[in-house]
Amino acid sequence: MTLRRLTTFPSSLALTLAGIIITTAAKADSPQLSISGGDYQQLLRTGMPAVAAFQPISVRATGADGNPVQGLAVTFGWHSTNQNMRCYINPDEGVATITATTGPDGVAVLSAMQGRSMVCSQADGQVLVTATAQSLPAAPAHIIVGPLAGSITAMAGVTPPLSDGSGCVIFAFALLNQPSGSAPPYPAPTINMVFTAPNANWTASAVVGPDGVTETLDSYRLLAKGEHVSMTASMAGGPGGDLTSSSGGDCPSQSPRRHHKAAAPAHPSRTKSGK
Repeated sequence: MTLRRLTTFPSSLALTLAGIIITTAAKADSPQLSISGGDYQQLLRTGMPAVAAFQPISVRATGADGNPVQGLAVTFGWHSTNQNMRCYINPDEGVATITATTGPDGVAVLSAMQGRSMVCSQADGQVLVTATAQSLPAAPAHIIVGPLAGSITAMAGVTPPLSDGSGCVIFAFALLNQPSGSAPPYPAPTINMVFTAPNANWTASAVVGPDGVTETLDSYRLLAKGEHVSMTASMAGGPGGDLTSSSGGDCPSQSPRRHHKAAAPAHPSRTKSGK
């Protein structure tokens, strides 16, 4: 299962993972390394023993002129956020790196584990796979071992009718329900929302925040009295496939009546009879 790429890395950056800092800085006339396939993968550990075996990861080397660089030795390594995790990219047990050479297309592929890039076991977490060559900047690929999410909950509704009588204001958000003990979502996933109303259909999307909630300002639109709005939220990459949830709300045809406070009954001592 491959996650949608959400980040475009600049040519000069520093990545921090598990206390390890990878600093990249390239000369303008130097070849460049970039991940061309297999980035942002996520898998559950399955089987006995439980393992996650990831698809190949490829890296492309290009020269300053944009043409592929052939015959460049690329070394792959990895670092994890969980010290209890065991990952292997080299069939030789105990060897944490492996080297592949770029072909005519400038691409080197990490696939030494029986056609897989990496096999992980024993624990869930995040893994940073790095591709390096000579003194070139490292190219990072991101791996998640463990479930990304269990479900999402869509919440859509409307405010009470506005005082000017124009209608109600639509609001909506979605909640990512993360299973207990699972790997944290990285990169932060995007939830897409599809709104349907009598006079308008529109879409919006937002990135899930640290609290698991995503809210979109695109939902704040006016809904006429007597109309209904529905919203379907969806997110790709759940352990059982794409996750979806629906919700909606109605704008009342009439504004709620104001209830006047009833007069308190007279005290018995003040009645004519006095009884």
